[in-house]
Amino acid sequence: MNMYNVKVNETHMCVLRKEENENRVKVDFVELKFKHQDQLDELKRMADNDNRSVLDLQDYVKGSSLRRLSLDFDFCSCLSDSYQWISCVPSVSFADYQKEIDEYDKKGDKAGKDAYARDQRQRYYNRIAYRVLPATLEDYYYDLNKESFILAYSHRRVGWASPAFNLNDDIKVVYLTNFGYGSASYFFLQIYYKGIGILPYSQWVHYRKACASDIIRYTRRYHLDNQEWIKTMAFTADVYNSAVSDPESFVQKNILNEVEEMVSGLEKIQSATNYRAQESFFNPSTIIITGDDMVRFKGEKISGALRFLDQLQTLAPITDKVGSYIKRIMNCNFTVVAELEKSISGKKKYIDTVSANIEQEQPKWDELSSKNSEYNKMRDEMLDAIAEEEEFKGKTWSTIRDERDKRFAKEHPEYAAFKAEYDAEHKVYYDLCAKRDQAQSFIEEIQSYLEKIEKHKDYMVENNIAA
Repeated sequence: MNMYNVKVNETHMCVLRKEENENRVKVDFVELKFKHQDQLDELKRMADNDNRSVLDLQDYVKGSSLRRLSLDFDFCSCLSDSYQWISCVPSVSFADYQKEIDEYDKKGDKAGKDAYARDQRQRYYNRIAYRVLPATLEDYYYDLNKESFILAYSHRRVGWASPAFNLNDDIKVVYLTNFGYGSASYFFLQIYYKGIGILPYSQWVHYRKACASDIIRYTRRYHLDNQEWIKTMAFTADVYNSAVSDPESFVQKNILNEVEEMVSGLEKIQSATNYRAQESFFNPSTIIITGDDMVRFKGEKISGALRFLDQLQTLAPITDKVGSYIKRIMNCNFTVVAELEKSISGKKKYIDTVSANIEQEQPKWDELSSKNSEYNKMRDEMLDAIAEEEEFKGKTWSTIRDERDKRFAKEHPEYAAFKAEYDAEHKVYYDLCAKRDQAQSFIEEIQSYLEKIEKHKDYMVENNIAA
């Protein structure tokens, strides 16, 4: 079967199957078949029969195996949307239905009555039929749990779910999902080898926007699409087969290569004056980081990598290279300190220059600002007065403001020139203030990175790592 021709969680479930008589796993698919299709077909015939009513369909469902289709389901129609849950089918009461039918009879509208009855039958059937897939998936969740050769399977449950599967004594996988919660939705894969999380360290240096708290939560991150289960299972199979056939190669490929890529990336960032990165996992556009943004990027990435040190220490039981990686990360941090401190010193001098310009502009700004307040007070008083005039009662505020502006310009012809001067000075003054504030924000941000580095100065000594 071509894995890319199936519709995951629609026509088939994607599973991780252990091959018989071999210590290997593969991606496979289980076709979804509704167990009560005969009864659903009968319900469809009833819905198409003008001699039946929606009440007949409802009674049939209640008395058959289709009854559970009227209940609610933990099912996500769209993984990335919000409010994903299928509520139970509302009952159609005899009284309400008969009342509508009687109204058509009173009017002698047989065509209208037939159309209403047909519409009610079809609506009810569609609501029941829509629940076939959620019900079938629930059945297969239960059935596949009992299959010894099925090690993991896909799902489309709503909200926080973390189905965990122990593939063997060394490997555990967790499909960490939060489907159907809009912007809070995610699709993560966690893999643990000998109790140690396999983490995507390399993402820290490849993405401009990468969240360290997320990186230490998952091995891989996937887009919110049912077809992504194929990638997820394929990666899991590759990890499993590699780990059982060649543990040493597995550790190198899935753990050490990730760490090496991150550390090499940090060393490149540390010595660079610009850097090419992807915006984020969900936004693959490439950006070139330069100038102050490059200094910020250096500080964030290099000092931020210190957050991974404890995770790296957990790798010590399976590799003796941990100490060298931590040493390289610490060296990047110690080396970048001088550049960060120099950037702060430069910004402080810049602030001094800008602050002097603000001080020079302050008397003029204060004078114009005070005069503008006086003008605004007069304009507000005139607006209130016009609103009380008989001619303008009931008029829109826009009309009243237009009248105010016309009268004010006539009574105070000097205001137009003043306003132009005030607006020009407002731009000059607030542009200077914005530059000062941005520079101060830059200093505070860079200082926070220096503080992180300072706190980790004794890390290698505390963890017995050779300098």
